[in-house]
Amino acid sequence: MRRTMFTIAGVALGAAVLLAGGCARSLMDPTVVTDYQPLDDAGELAYWGEVQRRSAITNDEGLHGVLVLADGADGSGSYEQRVAALKERGWLSDGFNEPANMAMRRGVLAKAIAHAIALDGGVMMALTDKAPRYATKELVYVGIMPDGTENQVIAGLEFVGVISRAQDFVLLRQSAAQAKTEAPGAGEPGQ
Repeated sequence: MRRTMFTIAGVALGAAVLLAGGCARSLMDPTVVTDYQPLDDAGELAYWGEVQRRSAITNDEGLHGVLVLADGADGSGSYEQRVAALKERGWLSDGFNEPANMAMRRGVLAKAIAHAIALDGGVMMALTDKAPRYATKELVYVGIMPDGTENQVIAGLEFVGVISRAQDFVLLRQSAAQAKTEAPGAGEPGQ
């Protein structure tokens, strides 16, 4: 009986150690270059080519990609400027203070993308100002982000896919709005 209890306690302790270690996010080194000049085609191609090969993207790489998605280029010269710009827009929480080379959580990316593409979402997303949890759920629901939790890290190829689907989402919404305004009889009284 006593031996069984020690065995169970040992297994439980081992599982706890493994789970705790598995939940920690990594610091990635080296990182993909993100401080190239805005609209530098060679720099942009190198960024997207390298980031897709990463086992996990960093906060710096992810926030750079969000700014490229939102603005067409990233005019920030550094990670600190990216963070400040996104906090100013309300796309990052005021308490966000993670290192540039830390593996990015899906929830951080989801919140920023939900703001960048003006995704309305449901009641909880509106009440929580696109909190990472609800932004992740909404991006999964609309098919921009694959299933997962807001605390998981995001791999490079997955990140490129998310940015691509977010761009498609915006383009389809713009096309639908344009088609609606160009439809015969649109805007005429009684229609």
